[in-house]
Amino acid sequence: MRQLSRTEIEPYTARIWCEAYPEQPQTEAEIAAYNGTILAGAYEEHWLSGNESSAITLFGPNANFPPERLTGSLCVSPGDELGSDGLVEHSERRARALGCPVLNLWVRSDKEDQVARLEHRGYRCIQTAPTSFLDLQAFSDEPFRPLVANAPYRIASIEELESEGTEWVRRLFTATSEISRDVPDPHGYEEMSFEQYAEMIKNPVIYDYGLMFVAMDGEIIVGYTRASPTQGDPGRVNTGLSGTIRSHRRRGVVTALKVRAISELKNRGCHTLQTENDASNPMYELNLRLGFKWAFDWRLYERAL
Repeated sequence: MRQLSRTEIEPYTARIWCEAYPEQPQTEAEIAAYNGTILAGAYEEHWLSGNESSAITLFGPNANFPPERLTGSLCVSPGDELGSDGLVEHSERRARALGCPVLNLWVRSDKEDQVARLEHRGYRCIQTAPTSFLDLQAFSDEPFRPLVANAPYRIASIEELESEGTEWVRRLFTATSEISRDVPDPHGYEEMSFEQYAEMIKNPVIYDYGLMFVAMDGEIIVGYTRASPTQGDPGRVNTGLSGTIRSHRRRGVVTALKVRAISELKNRGCHTLQTENDASNPMYELNLRLGFKWAFDWRLYERAL
């Protein structure tokens, strides 16, 4: 197996990985651009099996100190039992070497053989995150027009705020920090500093200011949604964090934001919008009402080492 580290960027071209996740970085340039979005000090490794038919990614919050846990994404060719066990065993060895008492692995629900093998090794599912897709060109905003037209708050893109000279970074950091704390996560929200956040959102690969939308109540950002074109297909777009601060929930704010974002993506000619949510997150039900169709679940498995 060979390692791809943050300091030694190489083309990440495992066949099965590229076929399964066409939206993920696949070329040297794409990997370099993606790695630019990782916070300084973050830990990330990529491993491929010898025949490049299986792949795993391990990542943690901090490279300077052993993280409490590592999280991995597992991608194995159908029927490649050796690759599945070998990658998991390798990940467990790496986690132990880094002093991690717990290993978490994401696997798709439609990879039934991989799910069964993880459970057989003693892993238990601690989170389910449905993946769903929206056909952007078939989307109609007609049912939502009254809500958008009567929205009590200004909806603007970050691009618009930037052109107006509005100091938006600190306000967005405050809003997204509060929103993120309430996103279901079995491990809780990991706080970042304002300086880390301000540096992170400079990367245009992930943060397209024309696809970042906020709801403004006076000078305060009360709602937010973001979309990012994928590396492999510009017409295929991922949603990022979406939500409303606690004092402004249940008022249709985030629905209006999402409709504005979807309309912009449709005007740009994008064809597919992809999203992942925790199964217990109310945002998942909202996405279904907007027309998203469920495809499969990501499941997070955990095992004490």
